[in-house]
Amino acid sequence: MFDRTTPVVDFGATSSPFKREARRWLVWPALAYKVLLPSRGNPPFNVFQRAALDMCRAGVRDAEEISRRLALPLDLIGFVIEQLLSVGMLDEARVPTHRALRLMNEDDEPSEVEDAGYVFVDGVDGKRVWPRVHRGSLPIVDAEFEQSKAKFQRGTPGNPEQIFANVVWPGTGARPFAPSAYEAQKAARHHARRVRAFRREVSRRGDPEDVLDGLKSGGLRVVDVEPEPIFVASYVFLPKDARQRSWLVTDPLGLGVSDVLRPGVTKLAKEGKHGLAELLEKVAGQAWHVDEGDLALYLAEATKAATERVERRLGDAAKLLPADVLARLADADVRLEGAQTAKPIEDFLGNAYAALESVFGWMVSLYPDPSLFSALGHNAPENALLLRRVAEQVGFAASPRTLPLLSVTRGVVKGAICFGNKTLPGRLAAALLAAQRNGDHPLVTLGAREPDALEFFAEIGRHRIDASHDTSAVPSAEVAVEMRDRLFAVLRALVGAGAVDVEAGTSEPSWGADLLLRVRARAEQASESYPGLAERPNVRTRVIEMHHAALLVKLLAASAATASGTLSTRARDALVAFTIVMEAAFAELEAEASAPASVAQTISNDREQNAARLASAAVAVGFDVEPSGQLPKALTHAKANRIRRAAQGQGETLSARGAAQLLAAHQQSDHPLREVAKRLPTLLLDMGRLVEARGHGDDVVVTAAEVAEIETMVANDIRAMLEAID
Repeated sequence: MFDRTTPVVDFGATSSPFKREARRWLVWPALAYKVLLPSRGNPPFNVFQRAALDMCRAGVRDAEEISRRLALPLDLIGFVIEQLLSVGMLDEARVPTHRALRLMNEDDEPSEVEDAGYVFVDGVDGKRVWPRVHRGSLPIVDAEFEQSKAKFQRGTPGNPEQIFANVVWPGTGARPFAPSAYEAQKAARHHARRVRAFRREVSRRGDPEDVLDGLKSGGLRVVDVEPEPIFVASYVFLPKDARQRSWLVTDPLGLGVSDVLRPGVTKLAKEGKHGLAELLEKVAGQAWHVDEGDLALYLAEATKAATERVERRLGDAAKLLPADVLARLADADVRLEGAQTAKPIEDFLGNAYAALESVFGWMVSLYPDPSLFSALGHNAPENALLLRRVAEQVGFAASPRTLPLLSVTRGVVKGAICFGNKTLPGRLAAALLAAQRNGDHPLVTLGAREPDALEFFAEIGRHRIDASHDTSAVPSAEVAVEMRDRLFAVLRALVGAGAVDVEAGTSEPSWGADLLLRVRARAEQASESYPGLAERPNVRTRVIEMHHAALLVKLLAASAATASGTLSTRARDALVAFTIVMEAAFAELEAEASAPASVAQTISNDREQNAARLASAAVAVGFDVEPSGQLPKALTHAKANRIRRAAQGQGETLSARGAAQLLAAHQQSDHPLREVAKRLPTLLLDMGRLVEARGHGDDVVVTAAEVAEIETMVANDIRAMLEAID
C-alpha cells in the first residue's frame, strides 16, 4: 500500500516543552481511517414531526390543511399527529405543550455539525491504533522520495525549511486491520488526556476546536474500512534538559513529546533497518555504555571536590562539626553543583535535611539527659506549644510555621535521647529542652546569632516533603543555592565560627560528567515498557528516576573502587526513589477516584483498630494478606491524622495514601484499586516490604542485590496500577 506516491503529512511536529539540540527527521507509515466526530446529540424530532409541530404552533391544526400545505400524504400527517399526541407533545386541542415548545426552542439553536476526521493505525505492524484523533482533512505537504530519503518543505513561503528525512518502510505481507469503534473511541479518550497534559507542560491554552477538547468519544465511529496510507513527519532529537539526556521523539500529531513512535524506532534501530541506528548515533553523539570503574572514580572525585567546597564554606566550623555532618553536607553539595533540573535539587534537599538530623543528633549526644522529656506529655499539639515557648526563651523566633517541626510526642523525644532515633523533630525537641537548662549549649549561641534559624529548618523540611510528592514543587536552582548558603551560615553560627571567603580556589572533576548522562539515558530506555506514561508526565519522571537510582547502585556495586559510604548513600537514594514513584502512582489513583468523605470519618485514633479495619478491607477488595490475616505493620501503622489528610487529597506518606485508597476501594465497587487487586493481589504486601526497607530518615540498610529485587517488584507494581487506571 505504500510507495513513492504515498503522501507525506506534517502535523507540525514540536518538541515542546523541551528545548532541543540536534534533531533528525523521519517519516513513519500510518493508515488513516476516516471517522465521524460526534455532535452534541440527536435532534428531539424528526423532519415530519417538526414540520407538523411548526404548523400547529402557527395555528394550522387540521390534518387535511397541514397535508395540503406541506404537500404530504394525509395518512402520513395523521400518523405523525397521533404520535405527537401520544407522547404529550400536543394537547387535545392540538396545541404544542410547554415541553414541546422547550424542545423546539433548543432545537432551533445552531447545532455543532458532525465533522469528519481520522484515527491512525501504525503502518509498520498494521495493528496498533495510535492514541490520537485528527479533526478535518489531512495536512499533506509536497514531498519527493530519493532512495532511502524523503524531501519535503515546511514553514512559510517567506521562511521555508527544506527537510530530508529517513523513510521507514513497512514490512511486506503485513495485513492492515481496521480499528473497531471501541478502539477509535479509546484513541479519542487518550487524545483528550494527552491534550490536557500537553497544555500543562507548555502552560498555554489552545483552541479547543483544534485539539478536540471535550470530544464525545462515545459517539465517534469509523465510517471507512479502506484506509488512506500516509507517511507522518516526526523527528528524533536530543533535549537540553539534563533529566532527559537520552533521545526523544516528537508526538505524531504535534502534541509535544510522546512514546507513541519511540518503541518502534528503538526496535527497528536494533534490527539495523532504515538507517535508524545511524540516525540515533548522530542525534545522541555517544554510546550508552558506562564503565563501572570510571563511574566510581568520577563520583569519588566529585565527592572529594564537594567535601573541599564544604570545608571552605564552613571555615573553622569544619573542624568542630562531626565527620558524618560533613559527609552529609558533601552529599548535598555534590548534587547541587551545576544542577538545573528537579531531581538533583530534590536530592540536595534530602541530604541537607539529613545533615540537619546529624547535627542535632550530635547535640543530643553532648547533653544526654533522660530527664529532659519528663516535661512533655503524649499530646503532640500541646507539646508543640510548650516547645515553642522553650524556643523563644532560648532566643529563637517561632511562628505557626514552626509548629509541625515541634509537634512531637514524649515517646519520640525519649527515643531520640535514649535510643538514638534519628528524626529531626525528636532530636530538635531534645536539644531545645537541653538548651533551656544549659547556658553553654550551642543552640543558645545559635539563637543569639541566627534567631530565624527554626523558621529556616521548617522551610527546608517543607521544601523536602513537597518536592518528594510533586515535581513542580521543587524550588529553582537559584533558591536551592540560597538555601545552601544560609545552611552554612547557620552551622557556622551554631559553633561560633566567623564568616569565610567562599570564593577561594576550586577543585572540580574535569572529566566523566557524561557518564551520569549515559546512566540517565539507559534509565529512560527502561521506562519505555510502561503503559500510558506519555499522558502522566509526573509518573514518567519518577519512573526514570527510579531506574536511574537503581542503575547507579548496580554499577557502583560492580566496581571494587567504590567506597562503602558511597554505595550506602546511593542505596538510600534508590529506596527513596522507589517510595516516591509508588506515591506518584497512588496520586494518579486519587485523581481517578478521590476518597469519599466517609473514609476520613472512619479513621480511628487507635492504630490497632485501624490495622484490623485495613486488613478486613484488603481481603474484601481482593488483596493478599500475611498468613496471620494481617497486613504488614509498616503499612498499617500510619498515623491517623496522616491517613485523614491523604483521604482528603492532601498528599502524605505512601502508607497513609495506600490506607486511604484501600478504604475508599472497600466502599466503592468501581474503584480502580479493585482492578489492581485482580491484576496484582500482592501489591499491599509489596508496599509493606518497601516501606520497611525505606525505614525512617537516614536509616536505610539494604544490599545492592536487595535494591535490584525491590526495583523489579516496584516496576511490576507500577505497570499493574497504570494498566488498571487505563
